[in-house]
Amino acid sequence: MIGVIALFWLFTLLMPTDRKQIESNLWAMGRAVLDQKPDDLVKHWSKDFRYDEMSRGDLARAVGLTVRKQAPFGPK
Repeated sequence: MIGVIALFWLFTLLMPTDRKQIESNLWAMGRAVLDQKPDDLVKHWSKDFRYDEMSRGDLARAVGLTVRKQAPFGPK
């Protein structure tokens, strides 16, 4: 019985889940912001992503310009 429990526990650690994938993507997007790499951030967005009247491409350009203008964590 303990072997079955241990096997199930190991399976839950190794099995990729939607929650783990979402968490991984959020960490990657956060890292892209801190590293000032807008292209790495944008690659996690859906192809049909829209915000207000802006398309994914418009937002990508806006993020790129903002990253270049502001360096809150010092120059890279």
